Amino acid sequence: QRKVIPPQPRTITFKAPDGTLIAGKLISVELFCSNHDAAAPGTMTTTDGSITITPSPNCGSLTAKATVSGYKTGTYPLPKEGAVVSLMAEDSGDVPIIIRVQNESGTGLEGMRVTLFSYEGIQLDNKYTEWGEAKFAAPPGNYYVIATDDLKDYGTAQLNFGVTSGTVHQTVVLSKEIK
Repeated sequence: QRKVIPPQPRTITFKAPDGTLIAGKLISVELFCSNHDAAAPGTMTTTDGSITITPSPNCGSLTAKATVSGYKTGTYPLPKEGAVVSLMAEDSGDVPIIIRVQNESGTGLEGMRVTLFSYEGIQLDNKYTEWGEAKFAAPPGNYYVIATDDLKDYGTAQLNFGVTSGTVHQTVVLSKEIK
């Protein structure tokens, strides 16, 4: 007999780019299950900066679409435990970010997947390199990228960096030796 563990409540906290709790503003959160046959928790609202939900047992992965005045609407994958969602201000003055992905001899690599994450580990964007580069834009803050070769000819690499102003140029070197 297989024992089914019921889903546990999850608290999702919403924070501004500076890390402060977004309280006193109406936050509308639409929740989605990866299993489309499962009953999703639906739409919830809060003004205290957090919500607590208990997804259905067969929900699968849970995703939240958060909408709040003054911030960009975004969709965020939620871990099985609680999550902190960092919202970006609408008028954030995004900074261009150019990530060069190259091999050990300095040749730019085509078709490499580059995923941009916030410092907190929230996936923000996903691009494939063209002419060895993936281009993003993000407000000032701390980020990291993971560069991956979906064909598995090269290994995977992570790079942490900060964004202040101007155009940010970073280089990730993928090796055939480390996979």
